[in-house]
Amino acid sequence: MGGYISFPGGLVSILYKKPLLIHEQNRTMGLSNKILSKFSTRVMQAFPKTALNAETVGNPLRKKIMDLPNPMSRFKYRIGPLKILILGGSQGANILNITFPKIAYTLKNKIIIWHQAGKNNIIKTLKNYKKFEIHPYKITDFIKNMAEAYSWADMVVCRSGALTVSEIEYIGLPAIFIPFPHRNKHQYWNAYPLQIKGGAIIVEQNCLLKNKIIKILEKITRKKLIIMAKKIYSKHKNNPTKTITTIIENTNNIN
Repeated sequence: MGGYISFPGGLVSILYKKPLLIHEQNRTMGLSNKILSKFSTRVMQAFPKTALNAETVGNPLRKKIMDLPNPMSRFKYRIGPLKILILGGSQGANILNITFPKIAYTLKNKIIIWHQAGKNNIIKTLKNYKKFEIHPYKITDFIKNMAEAYSWADMVVCRSGALTVSEIEYIGLPAIFIPFPHRNKHQYWNAYPLQIKGGAIIVEQNCLLKNKIIKILEKITRKKLIIMAKKIYSKHKNNPTKTITTIIENTNNIN
């Protein structure tokens, strides 16, 4: 499944002539997978056109997320302030924890916030909100039930890791992506096709981040959110976990 920790195990598989199956979760293949894929039995990819001769299978998703109603059903009767879900990953994203209290203060009654700040940042983030006398819907260190959070949200503001992008695309949730500024920009490229479709907006991290997000949210209406959701939501769904499992089970031992 990629990452440097998979590389030694992959080498051992090759040396002992055991089946080696590669799965690349990002749109840009990582170094370990790039090397091991040349010797692997089968190569799987989450997104199309990541690697040559690879099978596009998607990223494994939780059943509760896959079972969420389509966006048209979720958004149908919603009124009032926009519900904005802010995700910084399990560790939180410092830039979001610092920036969003200021954004919430500026936009006041236009948005309601559920902010996932990360375990080590919860107290500091709460202080940032209280500094501006903002009373957001909820601030948590971690979200265990992501299906509940996605179902609640009208829009999500988050990094663009592969699994997050896959979840957002699967359920049809409009997004503002703020890619982590990796050297190879793999998070940017994860989010790029969703922006091209018109269902997401990429804002690269810089000193003007606050102003850019405020301008975007000021122009967002419920009608526009439904249009964005429809553009990234596909009715033709596969079950990535089942597909990957089937491929593994059907791979013959090469001994």
